[in-house]
Amino acid sequence: MQQKKWMIYGSTGYTGRLLVEQAKRKGMRPILAGRNEQRLKELAQKHQLPYRAFSLEDPEEAKAFLKDLYLVFNTATPFEYTQQALTKVCLDLGIHYLDISGDVDDLKRLESLHQKAKEQDIMLMPGVGFAIAPTDLLAQHLHQRMPDAVELSLATAVAGGVSKGSFATFLKRLTKAGYIRKDRKLLDIIPKGQVRLIDLGRGKEWVTLDIQRGDLLTAWYSTAIPNIRCYYALPGMMSWLVQRPKLTKWLLSTFWMRWLVKKMLKSMPFGPDAQERAKGHSWLWGEVKDVAGNTLISRFQIPEAYNATAHIAIKAVEQVLQAQLQVGFATPAQTWGNEWLLEEEGFSIKDEQKRKPWL
Repeated sequence: MQQKKWMIYGSTGYTGRLLVEQAKRKGMRPILAGRNEQRLKELAQKHQLPYRAFSLEDPEEAKAFLKDLYLVFNTATPFEYTQQALTKVCLDLGIHYLDISGDVDDLKRLESLHQKAKEQDIMLMPGVGFAIAPTDLLAQHLHQRMPDAVELSLATAVAGGVSKGSFATFLKRLTKAGYIRKDRKLLDIIPKGQVRLIDLGRGKEWVTLDIQRGDLLTAWYSTAIPNIRCYYALPGMMSWLVQRPKLTKWLLSTFWMRWLVKKMLKSMPFGPDAQERAKGHSWLWGEVKDVAGNTLISRFQIPEAYNATAHIAIKAVEQVLQAQLQVGFATPAQTWGNEWLLEEEGFSIKDEQKRKPWL
């Protein structure tokens, strides 16, 4: 039987390289792709894999490089550009599309293509990495514990290094308005000091409302819980900036702050090395409540964020290559349930017992 061809677009980026390494460990042979031919050639020679160098500016040119594929996995940012360009070609050619995007606006873009994807019999799945997939699984796990839940809260925290791309993406998020889900609807909001004290598993700490988190969309698909809020733990200054988007937008527009950010990005390493990733940690926390105020809490222990992304992404590719998928816009938990990652090393869920609201 002929092997299904699949591609990692953005292979030479920090996360893309981790996916390539994980795929090789699994005995897989992805086609490496991106814009920079020299970097691709070096990476392809290192791993003895095929590569294709092309930009996404010309859809017809991109089609020539994608026409024989079964699946494209996109790690290239900014997603507002690469996601739109690649999904257009995938829809035209009938190719399954996955990526690691985690912001709600990126997910809404794919959601809007749901009917077209169904007509083409392909799957569009975002958030196949640390962003979305594990919290999506956690949300569905909590919903199964409390099927009549009316409120869902999710929180994440990481400790470890950050790549240049992730840091640049975070800076862009600082000035964006965002959403909460209330009474089944996504409501536009601007954060105003909305924080909460919770224990993610490393002691009680303040977490900040994350109004760009894609779980506001995916958790709704996976659970239909009508009220959803997301949080993340940030260092003090970053948390302060997130809660003041107007001030942050002004700061980032000043000459001296643009100069400082540019200098920081230039001096940053490509991303954390293997030793740093091995020392890093990730904490995921979820809570559901029913109308009476009864509460259930679960915590999801997973590897360091970048290592987790590589494991999750390649696991998802394996599922799709085995035709374990659903057509249209799809979420990981909606497609594979709330246990598909628990067989992976370092992934485990711990539950807290039910608490009455008056206790």
